[in-house]
Amino acid sequence: MRVLVVEDNALLRHHLSVQMREMGHQVDAAEDAKEADYFLQEHAPDIAIIDLGLPGEDGLSLIRRWRNHQAKLPILVLTARESWQDKVAVLEAGADDYVTKPFHLEEVIARMQALMRRNSGLASQIIEFQPFMIDLSRRELCVNQQQTN
Repeated sequence: MRVLVVEDNALLRHHLSVQMREMGHQVDAAEDAKEADYFLQEHAPDIAIIDLGLPGEDGLSLIRRWRNHQAKLPILVLTARESWQDKVAVLEAGADDYVTKPFHLEEVIARMQALMRRNSGLASQIIEFQPFMIDLSRRELCVNQQQTN
């Protein structure tokens, strides 16, 4: 799995990246929205972990912009903001989950894995009724395992 970590704190960004790599994931680490945009376009991450307090364009604006441009990847937010109003704003902007700092890495990993499980359930929407198979995500119909035109 390819993980995009968007965090302006260099030490935390490094720590998260190292932990994700040790778990066997490929990791891109960005310190701001501009760098995050590059990795989204060039590397197509499977999930993004985004801090709200980014320099320049903040994380909330980044999430809104990505969702407005149809970015479908799961987004997990890490932030020191813990009011219910902030949580609602983040979720309404398009984030899928929210973890407040300070956090335990195990919680971040568990939430990330839960998001990926939910997302993978939608990734391949296949309906089978032999001899037919319909892949809704690819818009393909197969009859006797042969794709039709």
